[in-house]
Amino acid sequence: MRSLSSRNLRAVGWFFVIIGLALCVKFSLVYSEVGSDFMQDYAAATALRRGLPVYGETIQKIIDETAQGSWQIANNHPPSTALLFLPFSLLPYTVSFIALNVLSLILLIVSAVTCSKELAVSKVFLPLVVGFCLCWYPVLYCLGTGQSSILIAACVTFGWLSLHKQRSRAAGSLFGVAVLFKLFPGLIALYLVLKRRYAALLWMLITIFCGIAASIAIGGIDAWHHYTLTVIESDMREWNAFVLNVSLSGAVERLLGEKTGWVEPLLEAPAAARMLQLVLQAGLVLWLSAKLLLSQDEQEGIGFSLTVTVMLLVSPIMWAHIFPILIYPLILLLTMQAKRGGKSRLAAPLLIIVLLSIPDVLLARLLMSIYLPNHMPWHTALLLLGPTVGLILLCGKLSSYLDRKT
Repeated sequence: MRSLSSRNLRAVGWFFVIIGLALCVKFSLVYSEVGSDFMQDYAAATALRRGLPVYGETIQKIIDETAQGSWQIANNHPPSTALLFLPFSLLPYTVSFIALNVLSLILLIVSAVTCSKELAVSKVFLPLVVGFCLCWYPVLYCLGTGQSSILIAACVTFGWLSLHKQRSRAAGSLFGVAVLFKLFPGLIALYLVLKRRYAALLWMLITIFCGIAASIAIGGIDAWHHYTLTVIESDMREWNAFVLNVSLSGAVERLLGEKTGWVEPLLEAPAAARMLQLVLQAGLVLWLSAKLLLSQDEQEGIGFSLTVTVMLLVSPIMWAHIFPILIYPLILLLTMQAKRGGKSRLAAPLLIIVLLSIPDVLLARLLMSIYLPNHMPWHTALLLLGPTVGLILLCGKLSSYLDRKT
């Protein structure tokens, strides 16, 4: 009977693997022909390779030359991102988009399998884990937008696995590459400091320094000057209140921030919104620091998983396509809950997974269409807080396990 149940689980798992692969292929092919976030990275890398500015009109001109259709694109990513995308700029745009997604899928599958083995997940459940990851909305979201999120997730995941095995050089280098893609993984440095993993911290800083130095050597320092003084401020102004921003800042901005093209806030009090955002961000980082200092966890990665989850909440702007970075924390939580026995123990992690799987792009489009041509009211925007609540609940569950390590 148990053998039959195992075969059924494997069959269901492989079914979802096949369905997931089909979905991933479809998303990659369909979205390679339309506007996507990948356009800005491709255009910026192409500009860098040609010795042109990676911001401004150059980006739009390159996209007009290389991509089909008419798309309005601006580069909102750090100059170091263009450096990392240089190899993709050597290929035609459509081929490059598909190549990025193929690489992302390979890293996703390897990450899911490696994390499962590291956390002693039964081989019976392995196809289910991989199948779920391939069908998971944040993964499809990432592939459809051509984002680097799965690459960042792989750097962070394999960085932790390397750190766990005392491979400080590899761990720090991978963490550094993650920061060169996007700045928010920089919070991992706090974990390394508090856990006294100074060798890994050193290699992380060396990698970041080398990446920035290389981007300056190729593209000049003006790009970094423009990014720090202009692009970051512009991003905050345009995207902080966006309905798909799953960070705490996004939730606060939609309630108390300035009226934007996205949401009618409960109260227009931008100064109060900024203060509350800073208090929440600083408070959460201080809370995380206290947890890490008091805990003795080094083996299972509970503290690191909590750091990664907090990292997503305190970042000013964060999208659901980054959630593949939570594969290790989610599998860890499921295994810890399963060890405690009883099916009811899995209710909390399954609820978290459901909240993190809400197709917020589709939901946002539906809700916004109801109120056109007016703004979506704040109370309706609350329906889009599911992923944010999922992150908060994940923090709570990981924190409860970390308390047992003190």
